[in-house]
Amino acid sequence: PEKATSYSGGIVPTPHLVPGLTMLFDWYSISIKGVVQTPSTTQERNFCTAGSPNPQGGSYCDNWVYGAPVIPGSNPNGLQFVYTYPYNNGFQTVSGLDFVADYAMDFMGGNLAWHLLGNYNDELTSSVFGVNNPDGSPATNDTAGERGQPKLSLQLGATYTAGPWTATVQTRYMGTSRLNNHWT
Repeated sequence: PEKATSYSGGIVPTPHLVPGLTMLFDWYSISIKGVVQTPSTTQERNFCTAGSPNPQGGSYCDNWVYGAPVIPGSNPNGLQFVYTYPYNNGFQTVSGLDFVADYAMDFMGGNLAWHLLGNYNDELTSSVFGVNNPDGSPATNDTAGERGQPKLSLQLGATYTAGPWTATVQTRYMGTSRLNNHWT
C-alpha cells in the first residue's frame, strides 16, 4: 500500500465590518511515499539495458520473454511479450491553500453576488521511476506521467438578480505553466 501523511486546517472568517462578506481558507499538506506506478515498456527497456534493479531487487530484463516465433520463419527466438508490474517506486508531496470569498450587496434595485474561488499551489514535487517533476517548475504534463498545475488559479463570478431576471458573468485565471517541463 501507499503510505501518506496529511495535514490540513481551515478558517471561515465573516468580518462584521463588511456585511455580506464570507470567506473560507483551507490549507493542506500531503506527502505520499511508495506511490504505486507501472513502468512503460520503454522505461523497462531502458532500465534493463542500464542494468537497473527493480524496486524488489530483481532485474527488469526478467520481464522480457523471448521464445519461438509466432509466425514460422520470422525472427527466431524473438520477443514474445513483456510483463509490466506495478511497483511502490515513487513519492509525491503537495501543499497549498484553497480559498473562497462570497460577497452579496444591493445594486440598482436588485442583488449582486460575487463569488471568488481559488487555489495557490505552494509545492508539487513528485518522482516516479527516477523521473522528477521538481517544485518550482509547474507543468500540465511531463514524461513521468505526473500532471502539474500552475501556482495560482482563480475563478470569479458575478450574478445579478432583479425580479424574475438573473444574469451571470464568469471568468477564470490560470497562472503560467509549461505544457511539458522537458521542453525548452
